[in-house]
Amino acid sequence: MNAIQTPVSRLAPTLALAVFALVLGYNWVVMKVGVAAISPFTFAAARALIGAATLFAVMLAMRRPLGPPALRPTIVVGLLQTTAMLALATWAVVSGPSGKAAVLVNSMPLWIPLFAWPLLGERVGARWAAIVLGALGLVLMIDPRSPGDLLSDVSGFCAAVAWAAAAVVTKGAQRDRAFDSLSFTAWQVLIGSIPLVVLALIVHGGPIVITTASLLAVAYNGVLATGLAFVLFAYAINQLPASIAGAGSLSIPVIGVAAAWLQLGERPSALEWSGILCVVGALILMTHPIRLRSTAGAPRTPAAIGS
Repeated sequence: MNAIQTPVSRLAPTLALAVFALVLGYNWVVMKVGVAAISPFTFAAARALIGAATLFAVMLAMRRPLGPPALRPTIVVGLLQTTAMLALATWAVVSGPSGKAAVLVNSMPLWIPLFAWPLLGERVGARWAAIVLGALGLVLMIDPRSPGDLLSDVSGFCAAVAWAAAAVVTKGAQRDRAFDSLSFTAWQVLIGSIPLVVLALIVHGGPIVITTASLLAVAYNGVLATGLAFVLFAYAINQLPASIAGAGSLSIPVIGVAAAWLQLGERPSALEWSGILCVVGALILMTHPIRLRSTAGAPRTPAAIGS
């Protein structure tokens, strides 16, 4: 029989979840600062490489085996979640408001059922309501009259779609009894970083200008937003009820919008506020019935950690 958790026993994992949400929520401001001096693909490649090194260091410290997991799903997730998602999310921050990008990219859970339906045979059911509400939010947030913002909005949405597809592939890989989420994440980040490095070398034409702010931003992204965030979320989700862990994840886009408003002066328009509220409401609606009835379409693995 499992021991009953007291408020004191929940304190440490709750704090871990809070730090996880703050690190990832504030990271959208950090990314905006970082890409001001470094090209987006160079920034994404550096983040992925440092993140992979951090995760492998954690595996060494925990004396976990370093051998690669099943290659096919690891490569697919690496290309979707690390290569595509990081590149698109970073470009979204370069070309538009970071707060809005945080909401668009973190709308990922809304699109998971659309991939889980054909690939895993999971029925969408009542989650259609959340998907429709989220789609309405996107319509309100995306303004086709502004070409710059439109590029950012499309990049953010495509990042969410790539991330959702990666989450479904990850869930399929979890069916293997030998699946290890830490090893899987470390290897997919490492594999996904390779195309980012190639892309950065091709696109970046001049010398890299290194500033203190850019160095700190890359370190924050690699060590904290990729490495530490995974460890904290893994610990929290194994110790807390899924509903609490889900609430921590839902706070990330809210923190992103608030941080961008306070530090960068990004003030969403009335339509954008309406869209943000729709997306956040859809995320809550998506999470609530899934947590009550099943885990379909919302993988609990920390392998699917956002920006």
